[in-house]
Amino acid sequence: MGNTKILRVGIVGCGRIFQSHNHAYNDLENVVVTGFYDRIKKRAQEWHNRMTEEMQLVKEVALEHEDENDERHLERCRIFEEESEVYENFQDLLNNVDVIDISTPNYAHAPYAIWALRQNKSVMSEKPPALCSLETQWICEAKEKSKAHYQINENFLWKVFVREIKKIIDNNVIGKINEINIKLGHGGPSWGWQENFLNPTISGGGVLSDMGSHALGFVFGILGHEYEIEKVQTIRMETSSKSEKIMRDLENKEEYLKERFMVEDEAEVKIKMINKDTKQEILIQIEVSWAKTYKEISVHGSKATCELGEDERKQNILIIKSENGKKQKIKIPGQGRDSHQMQITDFLSRIVKDQDSFANEKIAHKIQTIISASYLSNLLGFKSNKKKKEGKPITPDKLNKFYQDIIKSGCPKNIIIEEIIYHFVSPFIKSSE
Repeated sequence: MGNTKILRVGIVGCGRIFQSHNHAYNDLENVVVTGFYDRIKKRAQEWHNRMTEEMQLVKEVALEHEDENDERHLERCRIFEEESEVYENFQDLLNNVDVIDISTPNYAHAPYAIWALRQNKSVMSEKPPALCSLETQWICEAKEKSKAHYQINENFLWKVFVREIKKIIDNNVIGKINEINIKLGHGGPSWGWQENFLNPTISGGGVLSDMGSHALGFVFGILGHEYEIEKVQTIRMETSSKSEKIMRDLENKEEYLKERFMVEDEAEVKIKMINKDTKQEILIQIEVSWAKTYKEISVHGSKATCELGEDERKQNILIIKSENGKKQKIKIPGQGRDSHQMQITDFLSRIVKDQDSFANEKIAHKIQTIISASYLSNLLGFKSNKKKKEGKPITPDKLNKFYQDIIKSGCPKNIIIEEIIYHFVSPFIKSSE
């Protein structure tokens, strides 16, 4: 390992989400963060100062020993001291790093990823991968021409319980999978009631872009790459379903959101997928909410059902329910390292070996396609009957035709994505007027 190149990482977006990333970098012997970029320069400077202190601790510990690993860490510290910098613009950062960690608001995820891939710089991006699947299509095109690697940082793909369920499926414990049900919800967006989540031109959508990404991360975490999307249909998509939601305005005063809530805070979606090799079909039903708190997951097979449950100590376990009524409880191993950190360490270790991530651009595109198709399904259902909650079934081809119709209409390229998002959220804007 001593001769392996030390990767330089640039942080793009130094806000709150990076708090869940930074500890992953401290003890990686082949990686050092050397670049910090945020449009609010103060935030980038604060993280540079903080990581300067952390690297000083790494140096002090390494100086106490004399083995090869500590020499490697001392080399990392030297690189940090000589090269780390707060950058004024993204291109300057890109010129001086090998990998970027995109931790910006949603609207910048895809543009920065495409920009970096075109210059053969590897990318890991926070979820969701984009505002819509037209952008993830562009990411796939950029990745195909690039020598670099891409990963969507969807931490459910690194949750231990997801890996354990996949083992159960791979070992044929529950037979062929025919249905997956997921309910995920907590009292608001992951980082609080703030504009980054509630303004659709920044977020791309509401709870489906937030919690829906996690639900779909679980789906692809257990199914892998073999399944393709046949059709997507929204069963229910609502906004302001919990009237007491509040946020802080610019003067730090509480302000009720009900009259101007422009994204969905609850959604139910069903997805039909098919294994491209075996032609096995699976029905997936997802319910996500910012108004309720729950986590219910079940995978139904031809021989048994696997559910996420709890033991008497409220610790998560897996429960296998056979057709004959027998139940088997399986303890889930400890998570160990936080899943947000695991996704980073896994990706960087793969880059050193020039290997693609499992959570590559193809998985990112599938996740975003389902999310975008759900919004289009809801939109077309709303247009046909404003009192009916159920959306229209959407295939990937129908979604792509929707994009092409907007492009062919003469819509200027610089507002295509904004126009798509306006269409997606227009039912919520109309319902809040």
